[in-house]
Amino acid sequence: MSQPRVQGLFLSGGQSSRMGADKALLEYDVGVPELLRWKAIFDELAVPFYWSQRPGQYADDFRPCILRIVDQNPAFGPLGALLSAHQRDPDAAWLVLACDWPLLGVSDLQHLLDQRHPERAATSYVHEGYRQPLFSLYEPRFLRTAVKAWEGGQRSLQRLLQASDAWEVAVCDAGNFLNVNNPLQREQALRQRRKLDQWRPVNYRENSSKVPKP
Repeated sequence: MSQPRVQGLFLSGGQSSRMGADKALLEYDVGVPELLRWKAIFDELAVPFYWSQRPGQYADDFRPCILRIVDQNPAFGPLGALLSAHQRDPDAAWLVLACDWPLLGVSDLQHLLDQRHPERAATSYVHEGYRQPLFSLYEPRFLRTAVKAWEGGQRSLQRLLQASDAWEVAVCDAGNFLNVNNPLQREQALRQRRKLDQWRPVNYRENSSKVPKP
């Protein structure tokens, strides 16, 4: 029996109030916003990439080369965004990634895919004792259960993931699981990023054709 196909969902629909800037468009390497860095990574791994956003967040002609999914439940966090994606393609497994992981890269994404257990409800990284709902691969079975939980009033993706029979994956490098939500954390990430090169799926300066164009 074939496994459900994997689709990528890049979450950027939050207000970014603590950062004071759109985290999906922040640059940790000159000229390469996080949106395009992750798009290139997903492309390299042949995983279709969808950009989740709240209604009216971006103009229709902004980055038209990137497929987008408008969150139909924008007031209810990542679970609402994930269910909007599930509604678009209910037979797919959705690999959810938040826009605020600047120290993670291609090896982390590849490792999660390699560790996938499609017979489980989800495959999830575990960091500091908790499954990471914003870097997990959700199977259709989980999503069907999530729809019923949503109809019953549940709004927490974290709680649904913790209660599921998810397959847990140890993080490759705990230091890279830095969730960047404010300017001080961004400065910390910039300092650490300068010490890394494995996050690059391609050399942007030498092969800019791999980076999606506006």
